[in-house]
Amino acid sequence: MTQNEYDTGVDPINAKYDLIRETLQSECSAEEFLEFGCPQCGGKLEVRVNLDGKRFFVRCRADSTHLSMHGKNEAPPEWFKNLPRNGWY
Repeated sequence: MTQNEYDTGVDPINAKYDLIRETLQSECSAEEFLEFGCPQCGGKLEVRVNLDGKRFFVRCRADSTHLSMHGKNEAPPEWFKNLPRNGWY
């Protein structure tokens, strides 16, 4: 029997979601973020920053049902300042 994600209990899609969130919560560069693709389709990701400059929203540009998550970075990287800012509900 070969070992796969079911044998190890690791879900590769969820692991990619976690990595994206953790990267945005760290001091990642814009280039680092742009290397990520949607875990479902490989498409481009979009990130927006809330008016406070710390909370962010990430989604798959092709289909937001693939990836759609919020997070917060208490010490956001400089490039967050250049992102579209808006409030969300």
